[in-house]
Amino acid sequence: PEDFGLSMVSNRGLRVADLPMPGDALLTEPLVVAAAAGAQAGWRVAELFVEDATTGGLTSIGGTAPSAIVGTVLATPSAAASPALFDTVSAIDVQLLNGVMTLASADDASLLRGANMALVGGEVIQFGVASQTGPDTWRLTRLLRGRRGTEWAMTGHAGGEAFLLLDQTSLLAIPSSYAAMGSTLLMDAIGIGDTTPATASALVAGQAVLPLSPVHVRAIQSGGDWQFGWVRRSRIGWQWLDGVDAPLGEAQESYRIDLKRAGAVFRSATVSAPAWTYAAASITADNLAGITGAVTAEIRQIGDFGASRPVTLNFLI
Repeated sequence: PEDFGLSMVSNRGLRVADLPMPGDALLTEPLVVAAAAGAQAGWRVAELFVEDATTGGLTSIGGTAPSAIVGTVLATPSAAASPALFDTVSAIDVQLLNGVMTLASADDASLLRGANMALVGGEVIQFGVASQTGPDTWRLTRLLRGRRGTEWAMTGHAGGEAFLLLDQTSLLAIPSSYAAMGSTLLMDAIGIGDTTPATASALVAGQAVLPLSPVHVRAIQSGGDWQFGWVRRSRIGWQWLDGVDAPLGEAQESYRIDLKRAGAVFRSATVSAPAWTYAAASITADNLAGITGAVTAEIRQIGDFGASRPVTLNFLI
């Protein structure tokens, strides 16, 4: 029989993650991966199952990839950081699953080529300096934050969240037939000698196939109008080879603007270029003249498979 492991997979040793684009190849399906490791140094591989949420039935999809480097975050990074600069202030303390797992430092040139990429909660980070602080604990500094469009996850970190080194050799891509967008993927891993499986789950948001949120949004009052503009991003073209513009990465360019007051949408518009005018006549029709308090504009790029996360801007009528 096929050997699926030497020792058990602990519940901390299975990770399932919905990842953003890993490279410049345009994906048309969500990228959901499973990573597994054992608490014992001799662990090799376990059998992986997809669990039916309704019946609890298990479907085997074979063995896991080679052992991943996984752990738990003990001290989280600051939310006050820029995704465009090195974060030389924050530190991330990580406890790895066993003492045989190691992390290594990387110079800036290697980082810019994609070295030392890891998932911390929902944020993809890179670390330049890895310092061992105990038998299985490490401190990560000289960070690059919010990589691959995950700047939205820079806030809300908490101790105890998952750490996963994004080494492609240790990540098993889950077949798309089990990873439909909007679904929750439940997975079990069973190694030799296990009496109960390790379990993990992930909401399949489809980060790899959705556009990135726009950036550099601005609003200028001109007469009685408000003129909005922003800069689009792309889920491909990360290397910016021509130094001019990133490829669109979608069949067509489209954006949705939602205007909100007190959390409720009162006006929506769709445009095909990164600009929109909220005309004085529309402001009058919306009965906003003389209204105090901010109006929130949420702007999303609409892609082939759905909408990006919003960029938001508050403005006073």
